[in-house]
Amino acid sequence: VEITVNPKTNFLVLTPDTLKFVTQFGQNPAADSFHVTKGGDTEIDYSATTASSWIGLANATGTTPGYVNVNIIAIGVPVGGPYKDSVKVSGIGVPDKYEYALLTVTPCPFIQLSKTAYYDTVFVGEFAGASDSIDVTSTGSPLVWGVAPATGFTFPTTSGTTPDKVRFTFNEQFSSAGPFQRCFTVSGGSFIPEDPCTSQVQVCVNIVVNERPCVSILTSDTLLSFTAVQGDAI
Repeated sequence: VEITVNPKTNFLVLTPDTLKFVTQFGQNPAADSFHVTKGGDTEIDYSATTASSWIGLANATGTTPGYVNVNIIAIGVPVGGPYKDSVKVSGIGVPDKYEYALLTVTPCPFIQLSKTAYYDTVFVGEFAGASDSIDVTSTGSPLVWGVAPATGFTFPTTSGTTPDKVRFTFNEQFSSAGPFQRCFTVSGGSFIPEDPCTSQVQVCVNIVVNERPCVSILTSDTLLSFTAVQGDAI
């Protein structure tokens, strides 16, 4: 009896076969990795490559068992997805295997204020005023907020992290009549100059300044006539 034992076919195994990434617009997600192992009896020297513009690789060459690190360069990728691309893993004498990456880019969160407009009516020479505590929230992940100095406004606190409140007091005297508007700006984001997710909201006090009304003095042009005898009282 003649027995022929064929060698077990060798192949690459990638675990998991798909990596999923979710990140906010303008930010890169945390890196991830996949495991490279053999499917037969012999360890395999391998190398990983990609033609993707948004996939970066580290530890791209090795011998099974090993790991390939995947870094996502999401800055510049528009909101949307999932975008799909691949990493090719090659080994000598074995078929190529493909690792897939899915990338979803979510919109920037932006800052929201519970109230943005106030109104007051005064006379010339009087002080117009407003005071409130406004809720500051984000449409997504928490944002750092800040408020810049503005004419007529005072702020006990000029920065914080959402959810929070911005408290203000407005007080200004007006010497002429007319409509006036005084505003301050609340900004939200990381305050890094290149951050594409910075947003701003204005809060305005709208003032109508009226001339003081004239005070009318009533007079009469009626002539009063008196006649008397000398020495008598009138």
